[in-house]
Amino acid sequence: MLLSRKMKNRILLITCLLFAGIVQAQSDNDINKRASFRDRTYVGGGLGAGFGTVNWFQLSPVVGYMITQDFSAGMGIQYRYASYKNFTPKITTSDFGLNPFLRYNIRDPFFIQAEYEYLNYDLVYTDGSKQRENNSALLAGGGMSQRIGGKAFFNITVLYNLTYRAGDILSPYRSPWVLRAGISLGL
Repeated sequence: MLLSRKMKNRILLITCLLFAGIVQAQSDNDINKRASFRDRTYVGGGLGAGFGTVNWFQLSPVVGYMITQDFSAGMGIQYRYASYKNFTPKITTSDFGLNPFLRYNIRDPFFIQAEYEYLNYDLVYTDGSKQRENNSALLAGGGMSQRIGGKAFFNITVLYNLTYRAGDILSPYRSPWVLRAGISLGL
C-alpha cells in the first residue's frame, strides 16, 4: 500500500507525539517507583445500544497501565451484535475487534491518544447477503477524563481515522470521525 504525502505527515506527527510521551515517561521514573502495579492499572470501557430497523448492542471493555503519571498504554476489546429486521429472514451479525492505544495527559483533564484498531466484522449488503471482512485503522485525537468520584472517571474521546478512504464500501465506518464515551475505574 502506497501512502500519500498527507498520510505520511500524519503518521510522523503521531510518532512525534508518542515519543514526546516516552521522553516524559523517562523523566517521571522517581514517581513510578512509589506506585504499585495495582495503583497504576485501570479498567473501564463503554456500553452502547440502538433500536430501530437495526437493533444493536455493543460492549467495549478497556484495561490500561499508567507507565508514568501522564503516560499510559492499554488494550480495548470490542464486541457488537446487530439484528437487521428489514430483511426476510432476519439477519444477525457479530463484530469483534482489538484496539491497543497510547494516551498522554497533556493537562488535567485533557489528553491526546493514538491507537491501532483491528476489526473483524460482517458487511451486510442491500440484497440481504453478508460477507466477513477485516479492517485495520490508525486513529488519533484527544479527549477529556473527568473525575466523578473516588477512582472513577467519565471519559469522552474524539478520534480521527487517519486511514479512512471516502467511498470505500468495505469500510465499517461512514465517516473518519470516531466518538467514544465511557467510564474508567482505578484498581
